[in-house]
Amino acid sequence: MNILIIKQTSLGDVLHATAALKPIRTKFPDAHITFMADKSTLPLIVNNREINEIIEYDLNGLAGLLPFSPFRCLKKIAVLVRQIRMREYDLAFDLQGLIRTVFFLYTARAKKKFVKGRWPGVKGYKSEAIHAVDEIKRVIGLSGISCGDSKPCFSFEPDAGGSGISEILRNAGSSINPGNFQFIVVISPFTRWQSKDWGLHNYTRLLSLFPENFLILFTGAADKNKDIETVTALHPERTVNLAGLISINSFALLLSKSNVLISSDGFPVHLAAALNTPVVALFGPTHEEKVGPFGGTSRILRDTIHCTRCYKPRCRKGCMNYITPEEVLHAVKSLTDYS
Repeated sequence: MNILIIKQTSLGDVLHATAALKPIRTKFPDAHITFMADKSTLPLIVNNREINEIIEYDLNGLAGLLPFSPFRCLKKIAVLVRQIRMREYDLAFDLQGLIRTVFFLYTARAKKKFVKGRWPGVKGYKSEAIHAVDEIKRVIGLSGISCGDSKPCFSFEPDAGGSGISEILRNAGSSINPGNFQFIVVISPFTRWQSKDWGLHNYTRLLSLFPENFLILFTGAADKNKDIETVTALHPERTVNLAGLISINSFALLLSKSNVLISSDGFPVHLAAALNTPVVALFGPTHEEKVGPFGGTSRILRDTIHCTRCYKPRCRKGCMNYITPEEVLHAVKSLTDYS
């Protein structure tokens, strides 16, 4: 039994797709499972024991190559097609349903093909009314495989991220001892959409409300390090700026040993839920019932008066600012034994 799964991007999407792996393996214990994913998402699946083979896709590389050397771009795509067609699959799933992913589904040598969405000649499923993970499960279910109550999972190697939070902090140049604090809070303040971000000014106000026994660890991309430093510099005795300084593996380790994550809709929220770390999730332009944390323990905060869930990357009304630091603090209290 050979099975192909296509879910190229993004980090959160690929993590969602892992909810299907265990049910597939349970149904077909001896199956050879091939997973096609973008190179940026490989840390999420490289240690997953249910996957036998990974086909690496490079979206940014191909997009950058196309305008200047379309022939070379086509050659790289042809190599990917050959990789997929080297094996004949009994089942093939495209869990993304975009043109660039369905192309590979169509070219795959597979007896049965299934897709997220509606595409000619392929059995598919799509619903705007359910969570993205449940939508993936429904696509898998078209093949007769029941996913039940499975949830996204992430397998990481603790040694790759250090033996614990203390080592992560030392590697980042911090002398703070986490053992001196009662609670550890991880904050990931930035997303790819400006409309999702709560704003560093709100996080600054939130820090002033936290008691001194809270250790606050900020994470994010390297290009946000200097911005985050403007906040952490105000409380150097109990805040650490880890933006751009840790891997996904170390981030997972960090979340697994923390009391709570505070973040807007994005990959950190989904990873924390997969690791059963409590989450305070801040929502604005996106719908929490469709893309909110799946499983685990969470508190969803959003403005229900001004925000219309516009699904736009930029917001002129500042809807996220209607969520107050006091509300976030109350949500943190409800998820911990802090009082």
